[in-house]
Amino acid sequence: MGKIIAWDPRGKKATEQGKRKIEIIIHDKKESKLLHDEIELVSSMLDKKIIWNEFENLQIMLYESGNEFVEDEYNKKLVKEGPRHLITLNYYWNGSKFIKK
Repeated sequence: MGKIIAWDPRGKKATEQGKRKIEIIIHDKKESKLLHDEIELVSSMLDKKIIWNEFENLQIMLYESGNEFVEDEYNKKLVKEGPRHLITLNYYWNGSKFIKK
């Protein structure tokens, strides 16, 4: 099981641009954490693409995507131009947990 959680510590809406804390967690069936990483980014709405074709290698790409139902200029620009790539995170399995490359 895995999850990516993003929030703004100052309580801004998900569609507003601001500093986001992102927490990435993967655990096994026994709830043992195989990966726990935290990063901070400046963004509005986040979207992700995960590539995990081989168990030993995990890649997570985070994008900022606009929301067509929000009327601020920043979201309008993102909707018009398409998602903006923010970061690519690469992890590898060291035999007991995932480590950031």
